[in-house]
Amino acid sequence: MKKIIRVFLASSIVEFVNERMAIENFIRNVSDKFEEHYDVKIQPLLCENFDDAYSKVRKQEEYNEKICESELCFFIFFTKAGEYTREEFEVARKRFEETGKPKIYTYFKVIKDEKAEQSLYDFMEELDKTLGHYYGTFEHIDTVKLRILLSLKLQEMDFVEIKVEDGNCVVDGRAVMPLTNISEFANNEIYRQLQAELAEVEEKYFRLKAEYVKGGCSDALYREYAEIATKRQNLLDAIEELQKNIFNMSLRLSRDSVRGEITPRQKEAYRLFEAGDIEGANAILDFAEIKNEYQRRKMLRAAEQKKDAQIFIRETKTKIDILKTMHSYSERFAEIEELYEEIVPEALDYAVETDTVLDYVWFLKDQNKQTKALEIAKQLEALYESGETEVDDAKRADLYLAIATVCSDLSSKKGEAERYFAMAIALYEKLAAENPERFIADLATSYNNAGVFYGEHKDMPRSMECCLRATEIFLKYKERYLRELNCYLGRTYSNVGAIYSEWGMLEGAEDLYLKAITTISEFAEKDPEIFNFDLALIYSSAGHFYANYKNQPKKAETLYLQAITIFTEIAKENSERINPDLAHTYNNAGVFYNDQGQPDKAEKFYLKAIAIREKLATENSGRFNPDLALSCYNYAEFRKDNSYFAKALELAKTRPDHPVCKQIIAALTE
Repeated sequence: MKKIIRVFLASSIVEFVNERMAIENFIRNVSDKFEEHYDVKIQPLLCENFDDAYSKVRKQEEYNEKICESELCFFIFFTKAGEYTREEFEVARKRFEETGKPKIYTYFKVIKDEKAEQSLYDFMEELDKTLGHYYGTFEHIDTVKLRILLSLKLQEMDFVEIKVEDGNCVVDGRAVMPLTNISEFANNEIYRQLQAELAEVEEKYFRLKAEYVKGGCSDALYREYAEIATKRQNLLDAIEELQKNIFNMSLRLSRDSVRGEITPRQKEAYRLFEAGDIEGANAILDFAEIKNEYQRRKMLRAAEQKKDAQIFIRETKTKIDILKTMHSYSERFAEIEELYEEIVPEALDYAVETDTVLDYVWFLKDQNKQTKALEIAKQLEALYESGETEVDDAKRADLYLAIATVCSDLSSKKGEAERYFAMAIALYEKLAAENPERFIADLATSYNNAGVFYGEHKDMPRSMECCLRATEIFLKYKERYLRELNCYLGRTYSNVGAIYSEWGMLEGAEDLYLKAITTISEFAEKDPEIFNFDLALIYSSAGHFYANYKNQPKKAETLYLQAITIFTEIAKENSERINPDLAHTYNNAGVFYNDQGQPDKAEKFYLKAIAIREKLATENSGRFNPDLALSCYNYAEFRKDNSYFAKALELAKTRPDHPVCKQIIAALTE
């Protein structure tokens, strides 16, 4: 049976001729796609233009009836808030209080040269101070379109995939509108600067590419083209990451609007965020102030602690999300962890906002704090099993995958990793069968991670089974995941090659490394800006193979140097992403040159690795101290330098749970 979702657009929209038509057409176009794929129809209900004559009262009553039948209600204002619109809002609000529907969304167009009636300002003040209702602002109607999309997803159609990609809002793989006119993107200064820089770079890039594709170009032209292509890709990556972070904030804004529980502090932070004042939004979310208010409410109103905990967690998580977008702030990782440590215990104690707990698990895992990550994940699992909070299969699968991935990095947790991988895969298989568009990537990731895990534990048959299953999934969705598929295949060949080499199956390993290089090289020649990073990773891994398993130093040296060259070029524009891999390759090259009896080169590469890792550890010691400890230990062995042995031991003791640190501590304290 076809599901119908009614979206009521209040009579205030009569002020907007073009916008009204744009919204109606937008909803109908989206509805056509949803009707085709999901048997869901989105029905816009728009009021006709009318004046305040008594003869229209009967018609207004009909509008009010339509409000009561609607799932979503949008009130969009420009210069006035008329009598009938105010009546419609009251009807919607009363109906919502009685039944939970319709959800109400209110937006005011930014007034520039036009004159607004006092009725508009009176209504805005009433919303803010009397009703406590959140309203947003917009300059272009695309902002409202995005809010409609997100409200539909969050309230009625959670299975629909909405994301940002290549400068567009994408719904189920189809671009539906550009981000250019949406407030939080249009007003973000960093986003505008990156876009402007990209425009300048692309002008040169496409000119050079036109020469390059003709063939027969000089080495100088190729180097110039490769350099500008890398710069372009780094800008695209930076824009894509910022787009996703901004979009996540937009999604949080819409989610909080759906809940109808946005606090005054969040209201102001969201409005500043939409206006592009990120620093102001961050300042409004003063954590000391938030915590003090929370503690005071906690003491005075014990009966409302759970609701207060939700407010505390949501406001603090909003601050965390904003900090994630502040890439120039070197202390953001430490501050983010401190904030999580404040809110996660509250989420677990009150069984609220549990998605925040899982976010923290992945954050800790990314910071190489697996022991702490597992501790938090187990607490969340215990909460799920207690029945104190509602949990669906998707949440359970996400948690099981997180636990399995964390356990796979802990040598003592092999059995648990295996068990949780099996549980995650079983649930994702079920979910992907029901909704492949949403869960197929999670399923493939689970198989891939399990394959790497089994390979590291020398279970070749199961490792290969999982890797092949993951590959089959991506091949099945090849048209949709073309770029991801080729990167994935190259990495998979390289990963399985590493497994083969450990088992002494050197011919098979070499064949897989060559396949990995061939797979990625083909695409890197055509699109270096997209595939060079993966190519460098595979060069580095293959260099290690030829140095340590095949005893072919010339090939190993060539591959190491090729990897270093590519990493160095990319790092000029995106050091935060590339430097960990560059340092890893420098370190391995240092070991290689030491083994080859070339001490001058060995020292050069050891010191380059140490220099990079010292900088990384200064910015994020929790994550990078183990890597720096390893480089110091390798250099100490090379130079027989007790000061570096002491430094390696000191660093290792900061992360005694880390496998590398455990080995260093054991070696230096025997």
